[in-house]
Order: sequence, then structure tokens, then C-alpha cells
Amino acid sequence: MPRLTNALPSYRKHRASGQAVVTLSGADHYLGKHGTKSSRTLYDRLVAEWLVNGRSSPAKADGRLEHQPEDALSLDREVRRLP
Repeated sequence: MPRLTNALPSYRKHRASGQAVVTLSGADHYLGKHGTKSSRTLYDRLVAEWLVNGRSSPAKADGRLEHQPEDALSLDREVRRLP
């Protein structure tokens, strides 16, 4: 029988990238540079949303994370080429 706990998901360091990460509902959410105040704040927000949603994912309907850290890379930028 599985153990049922009320423990919160852990804030931990992704060694390869040096970023903070938390796993919610089986999905990893990267929070920015590990140990920074902004990554801790984002962790608190995500876990709070996750708990309010009944321990389900805090992602938007399109699957993207609702809150992204300031230093996260964005792949939505237009790539400009020099002539």
C-alpha cells in the first residue's frame, strides 16, 4: 500500500543547468537560478496554485507555465538574420 503524505514538493537544484526545479503532478517546473529570491518566490507561487487547484497542475490551458522566472529563456522571440 502506498504511503500517503501531506508533504510539499521539494525545492531542489537541477545539477546540469544550475536551476531550481520543482515537480508538480509529474511535470518539472524550472524556476530560474537556484538559491535566488526570485526562484523561491516562484516556487511559493507555484506550490500555492497547485494546492489551491486540488494538487493538480498550475499550467494554463495551452500547457505553458503561468508564471515564468525573469531569467528564463523565451523561445517565442523572432530570430533576425543579418543581410
